[in-house]
Amino acid sequence: MMEKFYRSNRREETQVTEKDCGDETCIHPVSHGAKDENKPMAEDNTDQPKRNRITYSQIVKEGRRFNIDLVSKLLYSQGSLIDLLIKSNVSRYAEFKNVTRILAFREGKVEQVPCSRADVFNSKELSMVEKRMLMKFLTFCLDYEQHPGEYQDFTQRPFSEYLKTQKLTPNLHHFILHSIAMTEPSCSTVDGLKATKHFLQCLGRIQCLVVDKESGRCEAVIDHFGQRISAKYFIVEDSYLSKETCAGVPYKQISRAVLITDQSVLKADSDQQISILTVPPAEPGARAVRVAELCSSTMTCMKDTYLVHLTCSSAHTAREDLEPVVQKLFTPYAEPEMDKGDLAKPRLLWALYFNMRDSSEVSRSSYNGLPSNVYVCSGPDCGLGNEHAVKLAEALFQQIFPGEDFCPAPPNPEDIIFDGDDKQPEAPGTNDIIMAKLESSEGSQNLESPGQHLQN
Repeated sequence: MMEKFYRSNRREETQVTEKDCGDETCIHPVSHGAKDENKPMAEDNTDQPKRNRITYSQIVKEGRRFNIDLVSKLLYSQGSLIDLLIKSNVSRYAEFKNVTRILAFREGKVEQVPCSRADVFNSKELSMVEKRMLMKFLTFCLDYEQHPGEYQDFTQRPFSEYLKTQKLTPNLHHFILHSIAMTEPSCSTVDGLKATKHFLQCLGRIQCLVVDKESGRCEAVIDHFGQRISAKYFIVEDSYLSKETCAGVPYKQISRAVLITDQSVLKADSDQQISILTVPPAEPGARAVRVAELCSSTMTCMKDTYLVHLTCSSAHTAREDLEPVVQKLFTPYAEPEMDKGDLAKPRLLWALYFNMRDSSEVSRSSYNGLPSNVYVCSGPDCGLGNEHAVKLAEALFQQIFPGEDFCPAPPNPEDIIFDGDDKQPEAPGTNDIIMAKLESSEGSQNLESPGQHLQN
């Protein structure tokens, strides 16, 4: 349970300042020590313990406790990356944290979305009729391929239109479209049903090239230390290519925001929740914004704070795309907190807005003069999972090593035979004889053979 905050006439006033960081916009609070003796002091309530206030100086001091990704990604439990980790046994060395809540933003408030059968029937937000309607539709989505007649008239029409024909309430329509399928309203019906099924199945589970002019192949790369690295094939990320090579590439952009807040967007009995929230577009043609809220147990932020990632496809700058959502969900750091309505919102302690290049849909033919043995992998995309990255990695692998098994499972250590394992074991006491030989060579220079030493 989140405790209320109280102001004191001794408390330092704070403000949020904005600094230009090139292509990025940085916002951080600054304390200037101003005091106002005329401001009222909130009534103290000794029945409720006070929550420690997190300040910007504390964030800087505890900076090593934050682990901020350039792009926030999650793994679908039935996704190809999980299968790959299991197949290659890398899963033995990894630890995972489950997403504990799926949230929705509707009519100005955040609420939890019931997804599993238990969640649906335990929900207090849905009526009994809505529960039956939702379970019926979700059950249909799990094997929608077996009932093509149910949606064949909508295969080329938006998923949102199909949902309107299913006699779903606006509440359920919103949950399915934005929080379960997590698709855009313009998404096709087939893609929407596929995304819903996938979600349900997951529940519970370098440009310094040395090019040979005759062959057109890359022979080596030279790193920033001047070291020459020769190889038969080269796999590089898009950003390592020269401007000339990428001059004709039609890139898209991703809008990103990373926030540090002092509490969750939705209060719960436990403060160690990992939540996903999809905020639908405010107007037609706009993009939905995906919000991932991480607690301190994920080792991405310090205690009593949350790390929040906001992502969407860019329409404008990152700040123009995402700041309206931030204002709806969070209270600016310098804003007075006397209004009870603001107490329900987390305080924004730190924020960073930036745009990223999305090369996930760029084809090889878009690059100019790319050597035949140089393969390009894309950077982060706007999707929630890692399906695109795994498919691209496997496709590149098959181009280089056709017919080979992609990331095969390593052999069981007990089945590995090392060189010399088939030799006959040494006779007992052999090691002692060898040690005696070594000692004799140091103490007897005129000795003809080790055997004579052993006989003395």
